[in-house]
Amino acid sequence: MNVFDIDLKLKSLQIQIDEIKKHVESLKKEEFINKVVKEVTDAAESYYKLKKGIVYTKTGKRAVVDARRISIILIRAKTGLSSNNTGLFFLLDHASVLYSEKVMRDLFHNNTVIHNDIINICHNLNLDDETITKIFSYDNNRKNSARSRNRNANSGIVSK
Repeated sequence: MNVFDIDLKLKSLQIQIDEIKKHVESLKKEEFINKVVKEVTDAAESYYKLKKGIVYTKTGKRAVVDARRISIILIRAKTGLSSNNTGLFFLLDHASVLYSEKVMRDLFHNNTVIHNDIINICHNLNLDDETITKIFSYDNNRKNSARSRNRNANSGIVSK
């Protein structure tokens, strides 16, 4: 075996190592996302005293819909997932996810009961009031993602 062959093998091994590192990072991100989804949905279901996993069903009962919608907006804020990818967890299309966010923002600002529910669920998830306000502000919608990204850079809110 000559130097050229050894160099070629080293380069090949480095490429394999790089691919393994990318795969590990991908798995870590997937694990993080799954943890956030479970944490958020568990908090919403627990707050509304619902059975575990019911937010993933098509049930249209008010408490389930509210828990699902709150979960959607919090999951997107904490993970930066697209509306398509968030919808996959709930068997919803991207438009339904965006509509859920819009409804929750409107209710957050116009319905005292839902506002208090959201605050309590967020506090159960250890989110502070400033972060909650940023998540549910109208300015945090995805149409203004570049501006939102800059404003939210140091707030713990992930924008895509």
